Amino acid sequence: MASLSRNLCSALVHAATLILVLVFAPAAQAKDLRTVVDKRLEGTVPTVHGTLELYRLEFEDGDRTYQIALDGKARYEENEYHIVEIAASYPEKEPARVMLLELVTGGSGCPMLYKVLEVKDDGSTVRTKEFGNCAMAHPSFTDGVLRIDIPKIGGAAAESWRYQNGKLSKAPTKSTRPRKK
Repeated sequence: MASLSRNLCSALVHAATLILVLVFAPAAQAKDLRTVVDKRLEGTVPTVHGTLELYRLEFEDGDRTYQIALDGKARYEENEYHIVEIAASYPEKEPARVMLLELVTGGSGCPMLYKVLEVKDDGSTVRTKEFGNCAMAHPSFTDGVLRIDIPKIGGAAAESWRYQNGKLSKAPTKSTRPRKK
């Protein structure tokens, strides 16, 4: 009788698991099952570990996503933005290590945000959370540090950010006021 109870319990657990899979899996996998109707290479950057490629994928349902690949291997997708562009890459005259991604929201209230993407020597990638105040960034790269200055826009204050060794942090904002003579 004890083995019958174990078999019955096992069957009930199996049935419950099957029901959960049948109910929730289609919604979770629906995006993965869509058909790509157009895949366009939007940009490439030679990096310390191969070529970084930015693709725009369009699906039969009209949705769009941007895929970041390194030497043909997909790393991740950005699907919350209207347009994703590689705004800058550093260092400029040798294989890049750090890229600034511009994330166009498609809205007029906050037209763009940013993320930093770094390619490590071992081929792994690190990306930051989105940041910015919706204005156009002015990046610079000195001594292994990416600095991103973003001017005041509308009611949003100017911002400055610093990216170094895999870490994004706020930096003191550069003054944009003209100096008095």
